[in-house]
Amino acid sequence: MRARKDVAKNEDPPPFKSLTQEFLSSRASQHMFCPRCGDSIDFSAGVEWRGPHHFICHRCDRLIGMDLILRAMKDLGAEKELGRR
Repeated sequence: MRARKDVAKNEDPPPFKSLTQEFLSSRASQHMFCPRCGDSIDFSAGVEWRGPHHFICHRCDRLIGMDLILRAMKDLGAEKELGRR
């Protein structure tokens, strides 16, 4: 297998951080609200996850899916804030 010219042979790749992890640690995630009660969702304070794709609103106990996060990332232009294209 040939080594790429722009990458040194002994360099470790940067640690993996998913787009969702980057979004949740960004300022854009502070603008997310529960679709039922309208309360802000504070990911920095922690949320109660119910499986890998759902979490609970701490105010109204609604089960919220990751699709809310994915829509917010798109609507808020998080890809641009996070340096993604």
